[in-house]
Amino acid sequence: NYCMVKLTAGWGWRISLSMAAVPAAFLTIGAIFLPETPSFIIQRDGDTDKARALLQKLRGTTSVQNELDDLFSASNLSRAAIYPFRDIFKRKYRPQLAMVLLIPFFNQLTGINVMNFYAPVMFRTIGLKESASLLSSVVTRLCATFANIVAMLVVDRFGRRKLFLVGGIQMILSQLAVGAILAAKFKDSGLMDKDYAFLVLITMC
Repeated sequence: NYCMVKLTAGWGWRISLSMAAVPAAFLTIGAIFLPETPSFIIQRDGDTDKARALLQKLRGTTSVQNELDDLFSASNLSRAAIYPFRDIFKRKYRPQLAMVLLIPFFNQLTGINVMNFYAPVMFRTIGLKESASLLSSVVTRLCATFANIVAMLVVDRFGRRKLFLVGGIQMILSQLAVGAILAAKFKDSGLMDKDYAFLVLITMC
């Protein structure tokens, strides 16, 4: 038993770290086959035929001339800008600038990354065993991946604003629930009943 514990302690973190290489490999291989965007092709090369062919492939139709014209217009405007970074701070761009800065800022302040990065430690603290803690962190990441896929599928149907509102309400309720459970059931000994620990996991998911 002692040897098994030593082996697990020695290899557990190595296996966990090595598994992170799997999605990294998918990203690297996928990047090899990832095409350039039509706007990048227009901006860099001005190759109309290549941009049109890519647009037709992406949209699944040959009627892309209007979008192609918009891309060329946007490219010409960007080339005409003398001080693009100074223009960002003009009054007419302030709403967009505020959104770009405040959305990730408040996303960090919610503490969601604490749950993501320290999930195994947190689940271990609230009473789950080490193997269950690692599995729980895998479950939460799989739920997040599934939610991202769903969001990508429905974003064009419902719009980004509705997704932000629905996601924000879900985040508020779930984090309040997690905080309430921890406040009510987390014992002075630093442990929690297993049933409530799993309830925390379900609420996070």
